[in-house]
Amino acid sequence: MLTRPQLHDDEDAEDSLLMRLFLDFATTEALKDNTLQPYTTEMSEAAHKLIEGVQLEDE
Repeated sequence: MLTRPQLHDDEDAEDSLLMRLFLDFATTEALKDNTLQPYTTEMSEAAHKLIEGVQLEDE
């Protein structure tokens, strides 16, 4: 059985917590300002056009 070092587990847990806090904040603000919108097919197509042809370098 493979296990990851504890350091990575701690970092993953911290990243997960920060992401949840950020998303909670963003959702709360969007609901407050009444700016929350459904993600539409048109939005998806526009996003795909923005990244069309983009290639990432290997790390």
